Amino acid sequence: MLDYDKKDVGKKIKRFRKLRGLTQAELAEKIGISEKHVSKIEMGIYVPTLVNFINILAVLNISLEDIGIIINTDKSKLYTDFITLISDLSDKELQCCYNIVKTIKDLKN
Repeated sequence: MLDYDKKDVGKKIKRFRKLRGLTQAELAEKIGISEKHVSKIEMGIYVPTLVNFINILAVLNISLEDIGIIINTDKSKLYTDFITLISDLSDKELQCCYNIVKTIKDLKN
């Protein structure tokens, strides 16, 4: 489970973007979204998709902890919740979930 305030996270994304010397347009281009979308994420109006969120973290070279997102570390509950979430997915949806998790793991390496 993730626990965060989207406005606070948006401000931190903006701060790290500026620290990296990137404009909103440059960050947007690197992650494949519009500059306006980046602006709304930074203002806390939009929540990025998981893929966009992972890409933002990768481009800015930051972690969830760097922007104040707390991860519930009760792994047994997370595993149970995850299994429940994916139990009724189609093969295509399950493959998509697998690809997302694999991308996260690949970014760590």
